[in-house]
Amino acid sequence: CSSDLLSAAGTAYYQLAILPKNAAQSKYYAKKADSCFTKSISIFNGYFPAFMNKALNYVVLNELDSSLKYVDYAQKLIPGSQNAFGFKKSLSEKFTLHGIELFEKGNKIEGLKSLSNALKANKNNYRAWNNMGKALTIIGDLEKATLCFRSALQIEPKNSISIKGITVIDSLKQITIGRVSKK
Repeated sequence: CSSDLLSAAGTAYYQLAILPKNAAQSKYYAKKADSCFTKSISIFNGYFPAFMNKALNYVVLNELDSSLKYVDYAQKLIPGSQNAFGFKKSLSEKFTLHGIELFEKGNKIEGLKSLSNALKANKNNYRAWNNMGKALTIIGDLEKATLCFRSALQIEPKNSISIKGITVIDSLKQITIGRVSKK
């Protein structure tokens, strides 16, 4: 069986996984697809489509870390690939939303990790920089938060969220300085 045929079979299973149906069926087909992509890669570990399809399939399985890992492999095979670049931008948005959700649920460590992965996927994602800045402000790491907001402003100079974030941090620093000077 060739790498091409296994990748094509994996793609067919992936297509079944994304059709509207119950979650158990979707996961079943996504796991079948993953198995085909893994076998395809084991036959020819330089086959770009198998790595990209495996990355895409991991999104269906809601395994974003694995998705990022495989799109990175694909990008090493074809560094200038617009498919990989576009996919990483999309993946970055998914990591950003997931990070916000985790942080809001109180899982700050995993939320920060997801936001960090958003930036690994796309360092030009100003929304990820903003949300990382907000999260770091909340946990009290004002210096890193400021750097995040400044990074967002380099990408999107009129970004009001970043400007507001820096203003809030400056106010917090003034309050802290005021408390220290009163003692």
